[in-house]
Amino acid sequence: MKCDDKSCSTTKSKSDTGFHFPCCMCLFVILFFMTMPFMQWITAEITTPIRQMMIGDKGIQIYLKPEEWRELRGITTIPPKIEGPLDNFYYLGWEGGEYDDVSFPKFIEVEGIKYEANYIDKKTRVILYYATKYNELPYFWTLGTSYRLFYDPIIHKIIASSEDAFGEYPTPLAGGGKL
Repeated sequence: MKCDDKSCSTTKSKSDTGFHFPCCMCLFVILFFMTMPFMQWITAEITTPIRQMMIGDKGIQIYLKPEEWRELRGITTIPPKIEGPLDNFYYLGWEGGEYDDVSFPKFIEVEGIKYEANYIDKKTRVILYYATKYNELPYFWTLGTSYRLFYDPIIHKIIASSEDAFGEYPTPLAGGGKL
């Protein structure tokens, strides 16, 4: 048989691109169902950095500059920094309201957010307050915002506050708990 006729061509025709629609659809459907348990994780991991960028510079507010705070407290010398920033903080647990010689409010409300005292710095006696707001979404996952407030109970003034975004989602391969 001679290869002169069109049916015996050894080169591909221009209409055959190699794209097979049924195969691609099957692959897409399989990949979609394989990623379904991870959709909440993927969404939270993508949206959290975006939400953090939206908070931007307004996420940290300084109410007292370090010089003003030292002047109000009567601090004249600054000791050299040896520990990390939160190494001196002690968890208050259920105590709240008093620690050694310092008394302070268990709850503080600032700008419509109710903060709860959680930590105290053992050296400076500065209280770290926390608050969290959750946005519950369908299918057991959450986008939230955590707020921190630094309060000095000796001079009864707020030093600084900060805001941060986070995402919690179920982890199906780890028993379904939230991360």
